[in-house]
Amino acid sequence: MMIIKSFSGYITPKAYANNYPTFQSNALKPERDTEVRIKEAPSFADINMLGKCNLNCFFCVGKELEKIARQKGKNINLDSNMGKHFSQWQNFEEFLAITKKQNIKKLYLTGSNTDPSTYKYLHELIEYLKESGFVVGIRTNGYFDLTKQSEILKSLNGTVSYSLQSLNPETNKKITGVAKIPDWDNIIPNSGDNVRATIVVNRYNVGEIYDMIKYLSKFDNIKYIQLRSIYAETADFKLKYAKDIQAFKNLSEDITKKFEYVKSFKNCPIYRINGKEVVLWDLGTNTINANNYYTDGSFHQNYYVVAGYTSNLGAEKSPKA
Repeated sequence: MMIIKSFSGYITPKAYANNYPTFQSNALKPERDTEVRIKEAPSFADINMLGKCNLNCFFCVGKELEKIARQKGKNINLDSNMGKHFSQWQNFEEFLAITKKQNIKKLYLTGSNTDPSTYKYLHELIEYLKESGFVVGIRTNGYFDLTKQSEILKSLNGTVSYSLQSLNPETNKKITGVAKIPDWDNIIPNSGDNVRATIVVNRYNVGEIYDMIKYLSKFDNIKYIQLRSIYAETADFKLKYAKDIQAFKNLSEDITKKFEYVKSFKNCPIYRINGKEVVLWDLGTNTINANNYYTDGSFHQNYYVVAGYTSNLGAEKSPKA
């Protein structure tokens, strides 16, 4: 019998099913793909905003969700509900109730094909979630007016995570479609004491990563830096992003040779670089798991958004790498 690692030890698949409520009848079972490590029970939850983004990142998984939805006759941008108050979001309260029942406290506001900072009722949503007992963090690209967002950032009681792709305008445009770089020197120091920086390693920025880490190391409130791989969740992804996947592998090998190993987190190694803890976040090998809600009313229990979202659309088979 296969054993699934949990937070407190090891549990059988049957025990997992009994202890963790499922999200609708089509919820995915724990991962069994040998390429992907067996996932733990969910330890956090995401609220995924859908809609038009202020960037156009070439690797955006949200574009894949749009494609999958179109094949099922659904337009996730039209059905995003981003213009509606969260009290009108379908299945939202059910999602929160299940998440609470699993004793999950950490909840992140994030985006699948948009940025959460664009949501009209963001501040009110944060306060509601905090009053409901959650520790609320946000993942954002930083393309916002700080004068308008500063109070929102201060209201968070969880991590503020910034996605940076480059500090070079030319490189940034290749990756995001936008040359302008956010004013990080002003934004990061005004984002509270618990900040994380995330960089998606790819063919365009791999040669700039060490300089980016050096720059980010000057901010005392950045607790750690995450270097993410582009995960080939489907066969098409694996072919399309082969150069980017290789770029992450090459960088990982270089970091392993040059820097001090600190510890492992969710099966991903952490190294000390310029005084900061830097994790090599390989999406294909980490063991973390999460609950995911989308503003169109879909929700699932799967860290991988393409596989999870596809299951909610009634796909006969979830995509595999």
